[in-house]
Amino acid sequence: MNTESSKSLMLALDALRGNFRTTEYPLILGGLIYLRWAETQDENPGNDSHYKPILPASLHWSSWHKMPSAELAIFLRSQLLPALINLEDAAEGTIPFHLRMFGKSLDDFLQLSEESLSGIIQWLSEQPFDSATDRRKLLSVFDDLLLSSYSHHGLEAATPISLSKL
Repeated sequence: MNTESSKSLMLALDALRGNFRTTEYPLILGGLIYLRWAETQDENPGNDSHYKPILPASLHWSSWHKMPSAELAIFLRSQLLPALINLEDAAEGTIPFHLRMFGKSLDDFLQLSEESLSGIIQWLSEQPFDSATDRRKLLSVFDDLLLSSYSHHGLEAATPISLSKL
């Protein structure tokens, strides 16, 4: 458990209070993690000469996560959301499938204030993500969020299998 990261995440997610149920927090964070993950997959396709990028480079996390709040909100609503909803080759269980599902639920998230959107994205961008160890630590923080979100409702919580493979 990474308590410092978990505490800073809960502060970033405070902006969601009143707009979302706590059980929806993991969906929002999980989708954003998937967006970062998609970029790492596109950067490291392995030996597959027929690899087709999941997202165009203009939609990669690194191309937009540092945008000013107002510009970021416009980009997310006008470019990223439509692209996620219209992802092709999204066979069930694949990263494109999960990104498309996230895109379908992203509309409500995008109704947040520009500052709230930017704050959550900034938190995630500050988390190390380069190595498998970094991603496991982030998933541990995600698990903490799941536990705190669902334990109040008497539900079992664990990282979804597709996310744990990151």
